Amino acid sequence: MKRRLLTAVALLCLIAVAFGCAPEDKPSAATTTTSEVTTTEATTTTEEASSSSAEVVTTTVTQQTTTAKTTQTYRTLKTTHTTTTASERPRTTTTVTTPTTVATTTVTTTSSRRTISTQSRTTTEATTTTSTTYKTYIGKVTYPITPTMSIAESSQRIHNNAVSRGKIASEVVRVTEYDPEWAFTHHPAGIVYFKGKFYTAFSRGETGEDFPGQHMAISSSEDFYNWTEPEVLVKAEQGTYGQRCIIPCGLYVAGDKMIAYYYDADYDQKWFNKNGVFNPAAAGGRKDTIYQIITTDGVNWKRQRISSTKAVGGLRQMSTGRWGSACGVWFHHTDSAIPDPNNGNTWKWYVMPEEMRAASEKRNGARLTESSWYESADGVIHLMIRSDKGYQWNAESYDGGESFTEFYPTRVSSDNTQFNFMNLKDGRALGIGTPNEDGDIWGMWPLNLYVSEDGYNFDTVYTLRDEKYTLQQQGYSKGGQYAYMKMLEHDGYLYVFYSRMKEVMEVTRVKVSDIKY
Repeated sequence: MKRRLLTAVALLCLIAVAFGCAPEDKPSAATTTTSEVTTTEATTTTEEASSSSAEVVTTTVTQQTTTAKTTQTYRTLKTTHTTTTASERPRTTTTVTTPTTVATTTVTTTSSRRTISTQSRTTTEATTTTSTTYKTYIGKVTYPITPTMSIAESSQRIHNNAVSRGKIASEVVRVTEYDPEWAFTHHPAGIVYFKGKFYTAFSRGETGEDFPGQHMAISSSEDFYNWTEPEVLVKAEQGTYGQRCIIPCGLYVAGDKMIAYYYDADYDQKWFNKNGVFNPAAAGGRKDTIYQIITTDGVNWKRQRISSTKAVGGLRQMSTGRWGSACGVWFHHTDSAIPDPNNGNTWKWYVMPEEMRAASEKRNGARLTESSWYESADGVIHLMIRSDKGYQWNAESYDGGESFTEFYPTRVSSDNTQFNFMNLKDGRALGIGTPNEDGDIWGMWPLNLYVSEDGYNFDTVYTLRDEKYTLQQQGYSKGGQYAYMKMLEHDGYLYVFYSRMKEVMEVTRVKVSDIKY
């Protein structure tokens, strides 16, 4: 009996060796193997800054792209926190093509992080190389510009009453999946390409928008398809009466530096009940401090306080080489070749006088909030701003951002969310947003791409995304199919980064050559 038992054990061992692993350890075709998580201690140093705005904090963010679990270690001025995320969930990539598809081939690519299935399609269209000439004006603008019409007339020229070209061929990938521990995920700060990787930054909170404890997270990818698990880039520290709130407002590349901007919000006592529970409907006050954090390697970050109380948004160069940034009713610019990250002391700040803003809002009872900017072919800077009346408003600068007119309504139909504008490298103006087609200003659907050759007539439109997302968990101020879009042109592609129902983050990309005028 004993001999038979030993023989059976030996036979089982031989079978295990033949198959290479025990049955419970053998990976399935839809998963990747995992490896042991190693915690790496990040180092933090505090320096005395020469500026009166003082502190400089160095933070190391550890990204482990070879494990199925990510350990993030970060330090603050006073304490050290270590957090281990849950196991990675598989993310899918979908390729959407034109109706000319005649053959489909499924290709499966396995990485050390996850398995991703994509579809490559063959079309009947012939492949030809053509050179399209647009009215490129970059580098040819001289200020000041003499306007040829009033701001009211100019604003009415700006429209998106376009005949649709249908759905443009694109790829979409999830940067984050739904996470019940961080059920609020929103505020796309931007998408950039920096030293061989794509980076995205955004906010994450437990339940609702701008609640205490909301932090700034970051994720990166070397190939667009595979994104690291979100890591805490800026943690919300304890405030005067409760935990503070971090609100991302920008992610940019300037020379050999990547710079992120954010609000550090400290709520006053009125926001909290007698038990210390936060009430988002309370009419309390908030002290906002704006910081920039800077990295030269994507891992080690230094924090510096910005002297301005206004956020930095939409940072990029004008046709003259000047850098511009828009957020709300203010516009920043600098003539530095590369924006100086040292406390923003080379920036000049334009803030629309309160009486001008009041006159703009009173004109049609509109509430004007978030803005972005672009240049038209005549060199005019257009500050396009979100309103709650179903369309965008426009203010103009004829001197490169030194001053602006009042805001007037355009004919750019828009839901009550951000539209984002920019110029392609060939000079064409782009608008990305959700038109107010069905009268529901909170629906934020579909996601459309508008193209203009002159910066006034956005008369070519593509549907970029129209898939619906189902909200997984109710929360304060959650909703909207596509929101807070940010764009990047890189290596022949246009990348669009946005949130879905303020719960997950996605990136869609299209070939710039497919964006016809």
